[in-house]
Amino acid sequence: MKITLAPCVLGLALFAPVLAAAPVEPPAKRIPVESFFHSSEMVQPRLSPDGKYVAFLTPVDKRLTLMLFDLVTGKMDSLARSFDADISGIFWKGNDKIIFSGDANGGESRAIFIVDIHSKVITCLSEVLHEGRGAAAFAILVDPLNFDPAHILVYGSSAGGGSTFGLFYLNIFTADRGLIGGAEPETDGWGADCAGDVRYRMRASGLKKIYEVCTDAKSPWKTVGEVDEGVGSSYDSIRFLSFASDNRRLYTVKVQADGSEALYAYDTLTGDWGQPLFETKSGGIYDVKLSWDHSRLNGVEYGPEGLGIVSSPEHMEMKWFNPRLEKISKALASAGSLPPNTIKTIVSTDKDEKVFVIAVHSDVHPAEFYLLDLRGRTQLVLLGRTNSLIDPAQLQPMKEITYQSRDGLTIHGYLTLPRGAAGRKVPLVINPHGGPYGIRDYWSYNPEVQLLANRGYAVLQPNYRGSGGYGLDFLKAGRHEWGAKMQDDLTDGVKWAIDQDFADPDRICIYGASYGGYAALAGAVFTPDLYCCAVNYVGVSDIGLIANWQHEYGQGGKAFYKEMIGDDDALIAAHSPVNFVERIRIPTLHAYGENDPRVDIKNWTELESALQKYHKTYEYIRQEGEGHGFHHEEAKINFYQHLDAFLAKYLAPADGHVFSKEPKVIEMPAKG
Repeated sequence: MKITLAPCVLGLALFAPVLAAAPVEPPAKRIPVESFFHSSEMVQPRLSPDGKYVAFLTPVDKRLTLMLFDLVTGKMDSLARSFDADISGIFWKGNDKIIFSGDANGGESRAIFIVDIHSKVITCLSEVLHEGRGAAAFAILVDPLNFDPAHILVYGSSAGGGSTFGLFYLNIFTADRGLIGGAEPETDGWGADCAGDVRYRMRASGLKKIYEVCTDAKSPWKTVGEVDEGVGSSYDSIRFLSFASDNRRLYTVKVQADGSEALYAYDTLTGDWGQPLFETKSGGIYDVKLSWDHSRLNGVEYGPEGLGIVSSPEHMEMKWFNPRLEKISKALASAGSLPPNTIKTIVSTDKDEKVFVIAVHSDVHPAEFYLLDLRGRTQLVLLGRTNSLIDPAQLQPMKEITYQSRDGLTIHGYLTLPRGAAGRKVPLVINPHGGPYGIRDYWSYNPEVQLLANRGYAVLQPNYRGSGGYGLDFLKAGRHEWGAKMQDDLTDGVKWAIDQDFADPDRICIYGASYGGYAALAGAVFTPDLYCCAVNYVGVSDIGLIANWQHEYGQGGKAFYKEMIGDDDALIAAHSPVNFVERIRIPTLHAYGENDPRVDIKNWTELESALQKYHKTYEYIRQEGEGHGFHHEEAKINFYQHLDAFLAKYLAPADGHVFSKEPKVIEMPAKG
């Protein structure tokens, strides 16, 4: 199959024209903060089941708005707009209705709505969960039930609110809820078969996470696997995907003994796993693409006809099973009309799998979306971009790196160098990811990283111990290591960067969000001579406050907290940066959302009191209407403008001596 770029006869070039090929080494230009962090121009393009429409999100007056594009007439129309929140999470329900959600205040509780694309009538199907459980008709989507034209499967409260929570069939026409059954304590991760019957789930029991399935709707639950030692909240040894259309085989990703992953068709009747349909050599299966109705893998019933996007420490690869889709994939890979050296993935398809939305992206290329139409004459046309203000030629590549932590553990990660760094020492920002457990950084376009590289800073992203994607032993190596060995991995990453002779030891900053914000604070108090500044974005300052949050989530939350973080009062106190603020010798920047449901605002109020008590130099942003990370465009841009100015003030100076310092003690281990 040969694919060429057809003229945009349907008027699908919604935003900017295709960028011309860039010179091999164009001079670096200062890219405005707003260009990196304005709301994405196209988000979640989704094809209607009949292939006639594309629904997507795009900003209108700085709020993501639900739009509809008619592929036949070329007409564009606005379906739903919010003035106080971004719309998110869209999917089609039949050929004429779209379900979407929105979170108005950062509390991570989203209302669910449905809109008719013809009448534009919007109906509220569920409200947000107000303070005090049961104060609203709250619901979380479990399964869209594509085969059922009238219902979706949700977990939530009874209609009208109440303290009883369970699983419900929610009628999309009336918003009525039919109770399937009360959700047993400590259950989560439910899934339905092709008849809408709930047939798999996860359940916490003490220190274990147990994976269970049913032979049929009337059979009792049976265990097919478990994870122990409290890591279940952050680690899944089994990931249920979907039932095959025979309602017997359940497509499942299973972690192998060596930490690699494999795709199986588990037989729920016999309990037989069979032979793997696909195995990774290392790392894990990042995604599996199923057919439109989730009853088969990419168009062939019962067969392993899917796409596994395999992510590992060393590479990312794609594997097709379906010969037809493999042919399409190869044609896309070699299409000269698409940006070179990019990953091409299917993000949406019609019911018959003849029309596809293709995402094209890389570490230096924000995602672009193309429509591939195989009905009649093959056409490949540009739908739109996530960010037309960014020229890929001005971005810097992410390089995979490894180094050894002081106890011999191999740490994988990514390094992005600014243009012109060869042969000289440049300022370094070490940027630990959040989580921390089970989360990791990936090779991908990252606007934060590219902003920092554009400003002349090297960026190091270590997947420190406790990160996901490197096996259970690596994840468990982070147990009880907040501020200790996990922090050592970061310190040793800085030492590695200095030894590699590209990082200026006098100009090093630590910046992160969530757990990464904790790590930034820990770096400032436990290795105070290593950094010249630190940036804490929604970070934990008092680990004891996490204990209070985790305990609200029942036995599973308690087990996770005890086994992974630790519940010894002395350990918590010794690893909480708020207790060591007097050690800080560098300027710090802090940002918190007023409504953060994960990192309570008390983490900031306690920290600010200590900063004031010890007369430390600091800047802060306390943002109303935001939660765990800022999502409104104005708040995002405001934060990154402050970050940009802060680093320009304290990291960019060539001499690096912002404050007088005592001799450096880079070999100093982290506290603990």
